[in-house]
Amino acid sequence: MTFRFKFSRRGPVRYLGHLDMMRYFQKVVMKAEVRAKYSEGFHPHQLMSFAYPLGVGMETDGDYMDLEMEDGNDPDEVMKALNSVMNEGVYISAVTVLREGAQNAMAAVTAATYELILECDDPIEGRLIIEKAVEEMLASDTIMADSKKTSKNIRPGIFELMVEPNADEQGIRLYMFL
Repeated sequence: MTFRFKFSRRGPVRYLGHLDMMRYFQKVVMKAEVRAKYSEGFHPHQLMSFAYPLGVGMETDGDYMDLEMEDGNDPDEVMKALNSVMNEGVYISAVTVLREGAQNAMAAVTAATYELILECDDPIEGRLIIEKAVEEMLASDTIMADSKKTSKNIRPGIFELMVEPNADEQGIRLYMFL
């Protein structure tokens, strides 16, 4: 049986890369002494997979991991055991038992929400400037994003952009739904 865990990453652990997070969870599973399934072969490893890798330095409240479990594991007890040995900043908020043949976490993710908090001296003026820029971006057919090796038009993948005041601080929140 496969369990899908929803977890958050906040604080200093946001600086861990994807492979480090995988190793972290492998160690947490062993420390919590939950009965995970292992691959067969010369170097057995836990049957674990993650949704899309999160960029280093980014925090999240909605990252996902799938873990193959031995029969007889109670999802809530496994979640409680894992949370009891987690470092500060990582917390499992939900667990689901997947049906047989369900898509893995990577294939199941169809969208993401990014939240940017922009600080400014005058939030009202800043919001007007950002709203105008967002309006111009959404009116365009192309928004080019450059990576190390290539450029890509990301406009078709942006479903919605929202601008609102930041209630916690003096600034603006920008939500991008991809």
